[in-house]
Amino acid sequence: MRQFDDKPLEAKAISRMICALTGRTVGVEYLWDTGETSTLWIIETSNSFERCPIIPNAKTEA
Repeated sequence: MRQFDDKPLEAKAISRMICALTGRTVGVEYLWDTGETSTLWIIETSNSFERCPIIPNAKTEA
């Protein structure tokens, strides 16, 4: 058994990975409550992307 198998873990999205060529979201980076980060790739792994921080409770202009 791994160290965290018996403990529920939570993560929050901290940034979107935006393709530098198309401007599309290609992944989301998560911060786990263990302090580790991981990336969920939506389309495919990309080497040409920019991180766009996700700001919780940010107001958008209409």
